[in-house]
Amino acid sequence: MLIILWALRSRYGYSLTWFKDTFAPEHSFDALLEGVDSIEPGSRGLLFTPYIVGERTPHPDATIRGSFIGMDAGHKLAHFTRAVLEGITFSLKESIDILRGTGKAVNEIISIGGGARNEAWLQMQADIFNADIIKLESEQGPALGAAMLVPLTEAAGLNRCKRARNLFSVKQPDTRQTRNVWFNMKACMSCIVKSTCTRGS
Repeated sequence: MLIILWALRSRYGYSLTWFKDTFAPEHSFDALLEGVDSIEPGSRGLLFTPYIVGERTPHPDATIRGSFIGMDAGHKLAHFTRAVLEGITFSLKESIDILRGTGKAVNEIISIGGGARNEAWLQMQADIFNADIIKLESEQGPALGAAMLVPLTEAAGLNRCKRARNLFSVKQPDTRQTRNVWFNMKACMSCIVKSTCTRGS
């Protein structure tokens, strides 16, 4: 099954915008993300839950709030930046896992928008989602998608799809370093959701 991940969903993209504007306003987005590939997965124990404006899927709760967990004096800007990216991506994984839970195999994901503009983040998506991440060489996604919807039973449709594939680059997953991080992240997300539910009851 092929799904499209657009701009990493607006409220999660807002988490990164909020972080940059609050803690690194002098940096461009490219400069902010420049060093994240030098930080090991898990950001040296630093976790971020991206619920700074509430949550809709898979936790429909407008009162839930975000957090940094596990901070110490050794964490620098690059650790916090990677933690934000990991928090956003792990939270999206929860939605992908819902699809997988229905019996659908999610093997390929097209990433477009802000989440597709950084190579380290693309690889992070592949590792965390355990799927091939496809990046369009052109951001003309709607037009390309329309071209690919030509009925595949026709030779013309097949040829269009083959030519369109030449416009892609693919990141393949390596989940070896993300399994423990996901275990810790899932535990933190669960605690925050349960805590919010308890306060609201």
